[in-house]
Amino acid sequence: MLRAILADSDPKALEHLRNLTDYRAEGIDVIGTAETGAVLIEQIKSLHPDLVILDTDVSGSVDWIEEGTTYTGLDIVEHYHPFRHYVQFIVTSDRSDYESMKRAIRCEVLDYLKKPVANEDLQAALRLAVEHSMSRQTMETVLPVVRDFREDSYQAGALQIPDSEDDYTGKILDTCNIDFSLFFGVGICIGLRPEVSAELSKVNYQKFTILTLALYSRILTYFREKNIGFEVRRTAHRIRMMGVFHQGEEKTFLDEHILPLLQELESTYETKLCAGLGSYAYTKEQLLMTYRDAKYCYELYFFNQISVIGWYEHVPKIKKISPEIYEKNLDAVFRKILTKDPDVFETFEKSIDDICKMHYGNWQAVIMRSMNYIGEINSRLRRYKLVEEDYFAMHDALQQHLLQAMIASDVKRDLMEYFHRLIPKVYQNTRHSGKVAIEQVKTYMQENFMRDLSIKELSEVACVSTNYFSHMFKNETGQNYKAYLTGIRMEHAVNLLLNADYGLYEISERCGYQNVRTFVDAFKQRYGLSPTKYKKKMLNQE
Repeated sequence: MLRAILADSDPKALEHLRNLTDYRAEGIDVIGTAETGAVLIEQIKSLHPDLVILDTDVSGSVDWIEEGTTYTGLDIVEHYHPFRHYVQFIVTSDRSDYESMKRAIRCEVLDYLKKPVANEDLQAALRLAVEHSMSRQTMETVLPVVRDFREDSYQAGALQIPDSEDDYTGKILDTCNIDFSLFFGVGICIGLRPEVSAELSKVNYQKFTILTLALYSRILTYFREKNIGFEVRRTAHRIRMMGVFHQGEEKTFLDEHILPLLQELESTYETKLCAGLGSYAYTKEQLLMTYRDAKYCYELYFFNQISVIGWYEHVPKIKKISPEIYEKNLDAVFRKILTKDPDVFETFEKSIDDICKMHYGNWQAVIMRSMNYIGEINSRLRRYKLVEEDYFAMHDALQQHLLQAMIASDVKRDLMEYFHRLIPKVYQNTRHSGKVAIEQVKTYMQENFMRDLSIKELSEVACVSTNYFSHMFKNETGQNYKAYLTGIRMEHAVNLLLNADYGLYEISERCGYQNVRTFVDAFKQRYGLSPTKYKKKMLNQE
């Protein structure tokens, strides 16, 4: 029977949760309830529950957060992470924002239940908690799990786990005894390949748990027997070690130890692993850096699917893409959608590749940026009323797929499939023809602003009557065509004024004005200063 605590800041919601199901029939003994974070923490400390079901809005003062700082229930989950305290969490919330869900997943919660919680959802989560507990008990009785090292180990006494990961890591690394006149340290991060981990944990969580802990046990045993390092930290999906090798073995330790160990594990357990190796540390101060480098290299598998990546030997030098390129790509894709440019899919695909380059090394940023990117395109399409209501279901499904993506090619595949479904819907929209016509006119005006463009000429470009053109242009742009043309000419005039050595007559002519007086009057009306005074003001500011 699992011992559980229920927590919710809303008394009615807490009562609803308490009476929602027959907990004992599900193998759960409710030993406490709490309406504040302070009470919940005291109960966790005193009652030692196996399971906590809490709402994200549970709050209260705690000793590990600065006084007066607000926090949520997820802060408690993160503090009492199940892989450090053997407490499992089920989170409830009346919000479905992806940031909270992503954080909950990162904290290894068993389930994230939307309020009001349904009986069948709660029962499924409780059964998962029982199954997870059984798998851990099976593992502890069957496998030789290494929980600590000999007293003379590098990390002797380091299993007194502090509050945060940084404290935890720093404590272990500070207590290690490495003779840096003879040895060097290197961070090592090993785990199941992400796609293997995701599939196995979804299909059979018990098998996943037993497999990962068996792998960790063998890795720890190997490092201890060879006396070449120690464990720093582990999660459900990876173990992070600090390798300690003789100086002079920088080029050989990978082939001598790491690769053979990985091959043995893959063969024995019939699975696939990946690993990241950090930089070389020759002082105690460099240990934290190599530890972090190893995690970075491990997560590069998301981008290139290389099974072993070392900091010095294998990390590719990718030129980062600037945010300005991202914005230009966004504008280019949207413009090609409106003009039905056949190259729109190619431009969209390049945009996805640029997002991966922009955030190379940070897979979470790639996923979030991709979601923002498609969200911005959809927002513009909605603004122009070019998508129908059924598009929202497509968009929600895409976001779910992106959140579950394990490698960059999954992100690209999901986005391209979505885009290939979206564009035909946009092109079939009856409003699209007007948008296309105005975009064509705007492009024509950009290319011919130096000429005297008449409404007759522009309406012919749009293939509509002059009367309808005026109405359509203002409806789509918010201004009449003359004001829009003046805006184009003035932007060009400012560029020539500040970046070229032309007189006013030549500038006015290049901007489509045959009369300098007319040009100066238009410039003053837009910027409040004559061209000469405007240039002087800009130069003084610089």
